[in-house]
Amino acid sequence: MLQRIGKYEILGQIGRGGQGTVYRARDTGLDRIVAIKVIDQSVADDPGYLDALRREAQLAANLDHPNIVTVHAPRPHFSTGFPLCSHSA
Repeated sequence: MLQRIGKYEILGQIGRGGQGTVYRARDTGLDRIVAIKVIDQSVADDPGYLDALRREAQLAANLDHPNIVTVHAPRPHFSTGFPLCSHSA
């Protein structure tokens, strides 16, 4: 299992789907818990998929509702992490 992605310490796996894995992580710079989606290489090479995911993250970042995660960084992190969201469980 991953232990670290840049400044994010991986604390555990939240879930896995057809496009990637979501991890619970700690932002060591801001000392907060976040969720990072690590996309599978099979979709990471598809520019259309990445554009759609980026648009979805940008739209979600503009929403403010208790049932929608807060998107902190609607862009790729490193080569596989995308997007960075709040996590509260």
